[in-house]
Amino acid sequence: EALEGILIRGKNGIHLVPELYAVPVDKVDEEYNNPHSVDRIPLGKVPHLWGQSLYILSSLLAEGFLAPGEIDPLNRRFSTAFKPDVVVQVTILAESPEIRDMLKKHEIHVQ
Repeated sequence: EALEGILIRGKNGIHLVPELYAVPVDKVDEEYNNPHSVDRIPLGKVPHLWGQSLYILSSLLAEGFLAPGEIDPLNRRFSTAFKPDVVVQVTILAESPEIRDMLKKHEIHVQ
């Protein structure tokens, strides 16, 4: 919920994480005189791949679709004692043929 105000809604309503936010050039003096008073605008790459991947993983964790052990197959979040290997498998299901086709354009294979 906290991210709703800063995410960008891309095509087909997909939430995108921008690379950075900046004060518009024409409002720099206003921000300098009164810090945190000017709304930032998204700049840089959209989506920012590292930030986008963290957003997707955290959303899947928060909604219960992933468990911490599924993204930590070496169990490094635990002590240094030996742990058995965990097999991680990921399946992507598209909601519609349109989304499937959109992902295929980016060489992402979905069912």
